[in-house]
Amino acid sequence: MNTARPASVPTYTSLDTEHFLSFLFGKQSTHGLANGLLDEGTWRRYRGKVLRELRRYIDANVVCTDAIHRQRIDIALTKIEEAEGIREPLLREQAFVAGLVELCLVLLGGMPDHWERRVVNKAHHRRLDRQRTLTYAQSPEQRAHLIFDACQSGFLPGMDRGAAPDVWDRYWAGVRQKDPAGFVRWFRRTHPERFAALVG
Repeated sequence: MNTARPASVPTYTSLDTEHFLSFLFGKQSTHGLANGLLDEGTWRRYRGKVLRELRRYIDANVVCTDAIHRQRIDIALTKIEEAEGIREPLLREQAFVAGLVELCLVLLGGMPDHWERRVVNKAHHRRLDRQRTLTYAQSPEQRAHLIFDACQSGFLPGMDRGAAPDVWDRYWAGVRQKDPAGFVRWFRRTHPERFAALVG
């Protein structure tokens, strides 16, 4: 008997792209765009807009790194932007995928170089920390927002406004009093299991 799970069928539609664009640009300018995105010209226009916005997001969020890293990020972004001009669809898609993956790897620390390696499937080959290490830091305010967003989105079940109004009241009090650290301490003390599930 074959117990292998059937391969899942991709269910991505142009509506998913519309939702992505709405998160990026706001629903006022993208609502009802799904069908239009199937038109090559419309999609080309939005694709260029997305890529320009990507550069702005990177400029705004990569705030503390070295000059070589900034240069490599810029090179990867330029490759993606230049893929726009490739006329042959398959080559254009390859250039986009290669450029986006390169950008992700560079943002994680650096582009791997396995050119001369005979074996490349060892775990340490995937460490990208030779020149720098990616570390996420959270201020008390960011952690307070994380807890609130996790409750609001349902990531922490049973913590919505109806089930846990004290969390919501304490959060807003902390925001008003400019004491996010106090809210985080209270949440950690009152809901230790949920705090651990969220922040480790």
